[in-house]
Amino acid sequence: MNHYLRLMILAILVLIPAGFILDATPQPDSVFYYGNTDRLELLMQRAQVGNEITIAFIGGSITQGFGLANSTDGYTNLVSRWWIKHFTKSHFHIINDGIFGTGSADGAVRVQNHLLIHSPDLVIVEFAVNDLRRESDMESLIHKIYNSPSQPAILMLFFVADFEGMIINAEDLQRPIGFKYRIPMVSMLYYVKPLLDKKKLVWSDFMRDDRHPNERGHKLAADLVNQLLAKSFSRCRLAH
Repeated sequence: MNHYLRLMILAILVLIPAGFILDATPQPDSVFYYGNTDRLELLMQRAQVGNEITIAFIGGSITQGFGLANSTDGYTNLVSRWWIKHFTKSHFHIINDGIFGTGSADGAVRVQNHLLIHSPDLVIVEFAVNDLRRESDMESLIHKIYNSPSQPAILMLFFVADFEGMIINAEDLQRPIGFKYRIPMVSMLYYVKPLLDKKKLVWSDFMRDDRHPNERGHKLAADLVNQLLAKSFSRCRLAH
């Protein structure tokens, strides 16, 4: 293991906060950072009255649905279903730009032609695992999405990997970018690490291999994302 990766792993372990959830059902504080949900709530207001809505996902093989017997079990589909269920007046266009073996640097190159030309209303970004081993350019990717003409809501989703027995991801490198833009962020690391440590969860319960979630792992990720969406939806309804 190289010196840089050792330092990154140590930084992750030091920054993991205390007081984790010990229940296997996602709880309100399992979402790491809510950020500024104004764009998300404005989108929900539009969806309530029956607009055309485009939801886009960009990431690597996890977003692509690698290893799943049925693509409908992927987190992208499960999150999309939440929108379709709660906003029956709207018509949804779903774009899945998950490409095997790619990191945020590649995402920053392709995002314009693959996603932004379609004027997405929501973009969910997933590169926390692949950026462990590949060049990262999350800053550029988020900047391009955030400043695109459609002004989409953005959510950053951090999956986890088992690297030489360490449960890690590139979250420590990506969190500051989320903080800078006040983007809502959902952390699988934040949720599963304490459960694994206390033997309340086994890696194979939710992961297919060292980096790809199984059906239960995809559902867990979707449940966490949908929990954040539900909170924003509740605020949106209270405000109107």
